[in-house]
Amino acid sequence: MSKALENVTKLNDMVSVTDFGAVGDGVTDDTAAIQAALDSLPTFLEFVQGATYKAGILYPKGNCHINGNGCTLLGSASGLFNCKTALDRLYIEGFNVTWTSGTGTLGRQFFWNGDNAAGSTSFGATTAYPITDLRIFDNNIGASKVECFGLSTESRVYGNRWDHGATVAIAPAYLYIERGTTDDDAGPVWVQNNFFRVYPPAGSNVDIVKISGGVTDAHITDNYIFNKQTTSAAQFDVYTGANKMRFTNNTLINCQLHRKQVKGSLPVEPTIYAHDYIGGNSFELQLGFLELYALYFIGNLGTISNNQFKIRNVTDVCRAVYLDQSDVDTGFGTSGIVATIVSNNLFDLRSSHAGSAGVFVKTASAVVGAGARLLTISGNIQIGGGYFVQGGSQTYSAIYGNVWGQSSGALGAGINAGLANNAVIANVFDSDIPYLTGVTEGNEATLSIPTLAAGATPDVSVGSVFFVNSATPITGFTGANIGKRITLFLAGTTTITNGSNMKLNGNVDFVMDNFGDSLTLVKTTATRWNEVARSNQ
Repeated sequence: MSKALENVTKLNDMVSVTDFGAVGDGVTDDTAAIQAALDSLPTFLEFVQGATYKAGILYPKGNCHINGNGCTLLGSASGLFNCKTALDRLYIEGFNVTWTSGTGTLGRQFFWNGDNAAGSTSFGATTAYPITDLRIFDNNIGASKVECFGLSTESRVYGNRWDHGATVAIAPAYLYIERGTTDDDAGPVWVQNNFFRVYPPAGSNVDIVKISGGVTDAHITDNYIFNKQTTSAAQFDVYTGANKMRFTNNTLINCQLHRKQVKGSLPVEPTIYAHDYIGGNSFELQLGFLELYALYFIGNLGTISNNQFKIRNVTDVCRAVYLDQSDVDTGFGTSGIVATIVSNNLFDLRSSHAGSAGVFVKTASAVVGAGARLLTISGNIQIGGGYFVQGGSQTYSAIYGNVWGQSSGALGAGINAGLANNAVIANVFDSDIPYLTGVTEGNEATLSIPTLAAGATPDVSVGSVFFVNSATPITGFTGANIGKRITLFLAGTTTITNGSNMKLNGNVDFVMDNFGDSLTLVKTTATRWNEVARSNQ
């Protein structure tokens, strides 16, 4: 039996590229031999461990598991694996990728499945070939790209390593998954256990990873992303109508998570829309990098929980969590309801810019009208920063059980927001000039006792224990609900006036003018405060 005939009989079995004449010496062009092996439609295609294969573009044409066995694959053209056939299954694993010449050192493609030239920037410019079960895993990809186009039912990219030491002009990303233009139920995507230590181009909105289109069930977990380019504001960009995204246990260093629940390239709104969980991640923005935020979120029905944020930018205002209820697509979320939970996160903003914030809520845009609503911000701890919650327009929200230690660089605003019809309860803020409105009960502002602003009706919303020092007699207080109890200590001579809004013992004014004087009051009606106790030295 001839060698060629033997090769044909290996259909759907394991074959080696050496069976078809591949040399693997790093000098011989093995493109034709490897392509012949692929054309035999094997179930398993093996490369030889330790060999170095020089190849141009290779075209898988059938269901196949391609195992590089850790060999080196030298790319000499604009890309390596281009699947131009719809397949049920394609696995590519175990390759170390380098490039021999040309612009490929600036982000050539390791894999793509589109009828287009390597280096494309969007799905819309190509015809995709769906692969039901696509797996790209355990490859040392270097500075090249993986682009998964079309309606692959189960796309899996895991255990790969992108690692290089020079600026790489990538477009649109090192890893790009574009799931289609018409379907919002294209099946799950897994992006797991990948390592990125990369030098992307300079500038803003540079994507290291981009997921776009009609994705359902995006599972993004246990990835490590380190942007080494100080002049690049790099992103992990999930720009899609994706449903039920799970972004968990990832480490992002100098890389922002940019999450938009918008239609992306879809022409119509997805039928199932929202439900994200972003939890257990570590976000770190270091000194000297272009930074605006660690997590940018546009969407509905999301939970942001148990994450750690470390921001060390002293030159720019940064926000750890930026909630933007506006929408670039006017057909989406026009009611402006965010319905988002931000809970049990650690915000470390020490030595960051004085205007930085743990949570920033963008003011409503013309698209959403009513602005963000139904927010729960609870159980978070923040150290440093200028604000804990900054921004405006949220309503029907609850901010409770948070702790903020001002530490350094703070502007002194615990919550600086339009908070009508909200509850701000049982928070502790180490802030000199906090601003709280709405239902405010049980909050403690400043770990040292604050001094009330001078005037006839000072605001007591920020706490329950205050110093007073006012040349103007006090006739009442604002910023409290019925049942609130406050205690006043002398910081300078102040008269508390008995009257229609203040019921004092003996129906006479209390002049606090001696060290040790104190007065405890409780609010009993919408306008009246009653004395509970006093110490008159």
